[in-house]
Amino acid sequence: MILITQPQRRRALLAGVMVCLCGMAASTAPAATVAGNVVLINSKDRAVNKERDYSGVVVWLEPWNGAPQPPAGRPLRATMLQKNKTFIPHVLAVEVGTAVDFRFFQL
Repeated sequence: MILITQPQRRRALLAGVMVCLCGMAASTAPAATVAGNVVLINSKDRAVNKERDYSGVVVWLEPWNGAPQPPAGRPLRATMLQKNKTFIPHVLAVEVGTAVDFRFFQL
């Protein structure tokens, strides 16, 4: 039989309360505004280099604690087409858990 002393009980209770408080603080974190600049270096695409066309750029944010976020709501679907050796759209950004359909058209 293991006996727990009064100071050990207090420390365990205090540790449990601290964990609960940290969890509550994390779950009520306020929204934030994110700002930044996108700079592409050594792009081989002429439109990017000369015309500063960043339409094919995908930027994503990750949680500051590094924990992956579960997909929200119902499962998502996206479609990528291939026509004349070209993908349409040429960039397709998807969330974790999104199903992607690949459709091929031969001419």
